[in-house]
Amino acid sequence: MSKSKIQASGQVSLEEIEFIDRQFEVNGKKRDARLARLLNFRNKQIAHNSASDETLKDDFVHVTCFILRVWAILDAVYSPNCMPRPIHMDEHLFDQFYKIMSRAELSHVKAERLKFINKLLSACSKDLITGESDGKRPFAELRITVKIS
Repeated sequence: MSKSKIQASGQVSLEEIEFIDRQFEVNGKKRDARLARLLNFRNKQIAHNSASDETLKDDFVHVTCFILRVWAILDAVYSPNCMPRPIHMDEHLFDQFYKIMSRAELSHVKAERLKFINKLLSACSKDLITGESDGKRPFAELRITVKIS
């Protein structure tokens, strides 16, 4: 990836590019604390099976939103409307859950999941510095409309 190409594209502000750069620095002295905690959890608990500081759900959500925003920027600059679909439909994920959950429980889980996914997708469009929405999304949506006359 070329930082200069991203800057020249006009898709993102210099301040946001610099913020993203700071998060990916190896020594990470200016890294967001939530990202640092999640990386520490990954490095100690998962990779080395040793004790680590507690990781909060909010840390995971923040870092996921950050990654999705970076993905949205890269997609806007390099390959608009890419087709990977990392978010699967409920029917695929919850296919066997009817065996262990009531219909009401399953409906609740699906509704909460949809709220969470919408939160993640809206994060793709939020400038990391200003918080303003710019409409970027890293996932294309395939829509087919049929009009019969």
